[in-house]
Amino acid sequence: MSFRKVLFWLHLIAGIVCGVIVAIMSFTGAVLVFEHDVIEWSQHAQTHFTPPAGEEPLSVDELVARANATEQPAQSLTFYRDEDRLLRVNFGRRDYQYLNPYTGELTAPEETAASGFMRTMMVWHRWLAMGGEQREVGKAITGASNLAFVVLIVTGIYLWWPRRWTSKVLRGQLWFRSVKGKARDFNWHNVLGFWAALPLLIFTLTAINWSYSWGRDFFTWLGGPQPEAPAFQLELTPEQLHQRPSPSAIVAAASTEVPTWSEIQLTLREGGGRGPGGGQGPRDGSGSGRAEGGPRPEGQPRQAPSGEGRRAEAPSGPQPIVVNVKDSKISFPASPSKLYLHPVTAEVLQLESAKDLPLRLKLRQSIRAIHTSTVAGPIGQVIGFLACVAALVLVWTGFALAWRRFFGKSKKKKAAAPKQEAPAAS
Repeated sequence: MSFRKVLFWLHLIAGIVCGVIVAIMSFTGAVLVFEHDVIEWSQHAQTHFTPPAGEEPLSVDELVARANATEQPAQSLTFYRDEDRLLRVNFGRRDYQYLNPYTGELTAPEETAASGFMRTMMVWHRWLAMGGEQREVGKAITGASNLAFVVLIVTGIYLWWPRRWTSKVLRGQLWFRSVKGKARDFNWHNVLGFWAALPLLIFTLTAINWSYSWGRDFFTWLGGPQPEAPAFQLELTPEQLHQRPSPSAIVAAASTEVPTWSEIQLTLREGGGRGPGGGQGPRDGSGSGRAEGGPRPEGQPRQAPSGEGRRAEAPSGPQPIVVNVKDSKISFPASPSKLYLHPVTAEVLQLESAKDLPLRLKLRQSIRAIHTSTVAGPIGQVIGFLACVAALVLVWTGFALAWRRFFGKSKKKKAAAPKQEAPAAS
């Protein structure tokens, strides 16, 4: 049996075995491409408000005091540049509330029909709607099917590759023809397979990051080492050891240093005695590990944020205050920049800008955005959506071609039998 024949049968068997699961992941993937946009639209009334005319918002110090006055200790407070957007108080990776900057009122988020639907799509996409202990089974099935999809794409590219590069052959391989039946399925399978191969390969390879621990380790290695936190030798007097800058001074320093800021996140929990604003905070700056779409489904295992790595142990002695700042001028990576401030005066010591990170580390930190095709903005989302739709058609045409291969011949023989006996009967 030739090598091409071996790859063909591998392609066919892999498609038959995992085709249904691939179709489910492709359908849910096409929907989840627009997850953040749909959820943000559906929750706009919860996250935004109309600022009262003629009134001034509460000071940063008062807002921090309101966030810290809750029974549950707050971990971080996120300020947004949009004046009509509520602040966000995070109590944990899955628990957060919104804070009105004018009244200081805290409100818990409510799930909308759109956010509930998107959560259902995510549960199907990752675990085939299995819950509890069965989620590991669903994860194993989707992970194995994803690897089989990688095999399908790679072998499909080889099988697609023309033996002779002529204009006539390429026209049939690169665009749709007006044909029916088996010829139509074959044509659609080839054309869509060619145009969707690259984005689908990117989606399937990046999905390994969530399916297997070795996949996460590989992408962490591929991203290279995390930059070590800068070491500062800060000499403070005994009196200064008990002094801390106000939250207002910290936010003012951050907004001045990064004038194009869109989000400023203060860490409220005590970080080595540094007080509000101290501590490293979440590496991805999201505060909760999920988009605005609401809390993580119950029972979902914790996932490290994209780009989360191991930094060296914090040095002893006085250390600077670290503030996460998202710059509206930096779209890649989506991670925030880190601002290091003096622990007493809030003077800027260093800005670790996200745009200055090595390319491989930017890619690692953007792996979720790459997988969901949001890294390239609306154009990337459209491409991702069309690629997922193409995958659905590939599954359908693949099954149709397989059916004709295994059962089409017998039907032809049965249909031809009466025609052969007809002359004898006459």
